Amino acid sequence: MQKPLIKDGIVVNIIEIGEHTLCVSKAEHKELEAQEMARYAADLVAWRNECQMHAKSIEEAKAGRFMAIGIVKAAKDAAKDSRIDPKHTLDRILMLDSEVEAWEEKLSRLKALGLPPKPQIQRAKRWILPEGHEVGPEGGQIGDIWDGKTYVKPVLEPRKPKEQSDK
Repeated sequence: MQKPLIKDGIVVNIIEIGEHTLCVSKAEHKELEAQEMARYAADLVAWRNECQMHAKSIEEAKAGRFMAIGIVKAAKDAAKDSRIDPKHTLDRILMLDSEVEAWEEKLSRLKALGLPPKPQIQRAKRWILPEGHEVGPEGGQIGDIWDGKTYVKPVLEPRKPKEQSDK
């Protein structure tokens, strides 16, 4: 959409502004920028926390798998040495093996998930007004005078023809 740019009551330019573009002063721009950076910083903190929780879950799954593998190995060694009743040995080893598989499945699921996407700065589209200017309503042309309500065409004096000298 085209809007007139006014300085000292006179349209000095016509600017193209998108429907979702904000017209702001430099001070408003700085304030909006600070708010966007604060939101981005908060998003980064949340993202780091998610990444840390993800890494912690992977470490817990690795530790659980390691422990389950150790217990399976101990049960198999005890069965070899006949320290465990052979009737219950097979059931115990199968149960422990399924626990190892469950930990491995959880670990592979966590690794497949990957990290959450890193947040990006979300900025609103804005046009910064030059100092001392304002954006008027549609309809004005360059050179028009803005009286606060309507645009008035300037009254131009007709040019006087140049006198030609007889030489």
